Amino acid sequence: MIETLKLVFPFVLFFIIGYLFKVKFKYAEEMGQIITKIILYITLPVTIFLSFVSNTENLGNAIYLPFIGLLIPLILFGITYIVSKRLNLDEKTECVFITCPLITNAMLFLSPFIYLVYGDVGLTRLSLYDVGNSITIYMIAQTLFVSYECKRFNLFKGLKTLLMSFPIWGLVAGLVVGGVGIVIPEFIMKPLKIIREVNTFLPLFVLGFYFKPVLDNIKVVFNAVFIKMVLGLCLGIGLSFLFTESIDKITIILASSAPVGAVSLVFASVYGKDTKFASSLVSYSAAVGIIVLTILEYSFNVFGLK
Repeated sequence: MIETLKLVFPFVLFFIIGYLFKVKFKYAEEMGQIITKIILYITLPVTIFLSFVSNTENLGNAIYLPFIGLLIPLILFGITYIVSKRLNLDEKTECVFITCPLITNAMLFLSPFIYLVYGDVGLTRLSLYDVGNSITIYMIAQTLFVSYECKRFNLFKGLKTLLMSFPIWGLVAGLVVGGVGIVIPEFIMKPLKIIREVNTFLPLFVLGFYFKPVLDNIKVVFNAVFIKMVLGLCLGIGLSFLFTESIDKITIILASSAPVGAVSLVFASVYGKDTKFASSLVSYSAAVGIIVLTILEYSFNVFGLK
């Protein structure tokens, strides 16, 4: 257990630094959005690109991970939709509640840990899983945020957003470069590797920056976090038996139990939904996510899954 705590400690520290940074200097949450854009447009795509450049030959059954990353959120979405009808929520809160399983914080929350503990091999698996997650975020969740009041869906806009995703292009570029066998010159690789190392710090920092738990609607928050993370974990464990490679199993289990993504808060702000509830969801699920990550990593060692 001590070894597991040593692995998790840096990420807890990064999270705390992000939170204290906001509290100490009293920055508005808009600053967090700027940092998030740096991650999504620069550090994360570069990290994904480099992981695929060196691991395109050993994917095996991992090519099916996007389907798992799509299936689990859709099942959980069905559950939150049914449960929401029993909670009699305000329409703006209900939209955030039912979409929370569709917005998984897989890459932002897990990529630093996966990279440092499991290397590029683990990161390629997480990136593939996140393809399915990206579909649920931009083609389903965003569409629901836009159309929840007028009941008008715009799948074309969701597809356009998905295709403009920089992490997706990082994945595609990495597959092409690695598959063709293109050798990247050292003078290009060196700055890319530096950017990749920055990505081990920034994602947890920005999650700490967003951390703002409140006690309003705590029962509803509990229901959402339970469905998203506990039931998600159960589904992940069950579906992991479809795969033979340990790293594939680990990826599914960790990603299925990942917290609600900060994109939920961004969508709530942009589309006029319940931002306070979205902020609580992101905050509480991130805190729970650190605990769950610690327990799971320890379990992997106990059961010899690594």
